[in-house]
Amino acid sequence: MEWISSQTHEPVWRVLFVGALLTVTLGLILLQCLISYAPFKQTAFHTVPLSFSHWMLALAIGVLVFFAVELEKLVVRRWKARKSA
Repeated sequence: MEWISSQTHEPVWRVLFVGALLTVTLGLILLQCLISYAPFKQTAFHTVPLSFSHWMLALAIGVLVFFAVELEKLVVRRWKARKSA
């Protein structure tokens, strides 16, 4: 877990495509879709499929969080660079 915490101030495009991280992320997305859309899983987990508007809302919130975190990283890096100069 230490390697993850040491990467937290790096831009996401430098960290995202690390093989294991990408594999786990895609696997979790696939499992979530399976639970939401496979009829036998819907019965087992008492779920219903998301509507298109709910997917768009989730996507919009995710994009906002993504840009907020990236902006925070940029501000922290510039602040540290200015402080050390």
